Amino acid sequence: MSGAPVIAWSHSRVTAFKTCPRRFFELSIAKNFVEDFGPEADWGKKVHKALERRLSLGVTLPADMMQYEPHALKVEELGRRLDAPILCEQQLAVDTKLKPCGWFGTDTWGRCITDVLMANMTTGNAIAIDWKTGKKKDDDKQLALQAAFVFRHYPTVNRVMSAFCWLAHDGDLSFLGFTRDRETTLWKQYLPTVRELTDAMVAGSWPENPSGLCAKYCPVTTCKHNGGFKK
Repeated sequence: MSGAPVIAWSHSRVTAFKTCPRRFFELSIAKNFVEDFGPEADWGKKVHKALERRLSLGVTLPADMMQYEPHALKVEELGRRLDAPILCEQQLAVDTKLKPCGWFGTDTWGRCITDVLMANMTTGNAIAIDWKTGKKKDDDKQLALQAAFVFRHYPTVNRVMSAFCWLAHDGDLSFLGFTRDRETTLWKQYLPTVRELTDAMVAGSWPENPSGLCAKYCPVTTCKHNGGFKK
């Protein structure tokens, strides 16, 4: 992609682009509309922040989140077994050559935030966890990408156990293991869509991808498929 514009991507951005290029452009590039994610998303943000403070600073969880204390204890136990510090909300970014870079750098190409990261530099083992407050919906590609970013930023790590922690489902952990020798394959799962996103940016082409959700859930009212369509 030499010479192409650098557009920072992440799992969520790639997913949004695949869902509907037009919607992605209006919300994420042109910023013509603001999406209302609803109370569920607001709750998720509050939970993430509370768990970060609990694990990083030892701050007691709010009364309405005490049901998550056993899951925080479980993470602490995993950290002890791994003999690794618990790092929360780690911002991992890479440039087009997959070299670690700043989160907001001019050369920033890919981004990933690990909600919880524990890495033992001596044994070469790491655990990366993503909190989930909604319904169970496993996504092996997202877990793979999380591992790929860890490999890029921690060159002595050779094995990553990547997991979702389903907070609304008794804190069930969905683990997948990845080894460094598979890293190239992990990146390749995303590169075709990243190329499509770059091509769309170069051509200025953001086609609509209508679905049954358009009329009720999309905030882009200038699209003919939207229920509140306005010329």
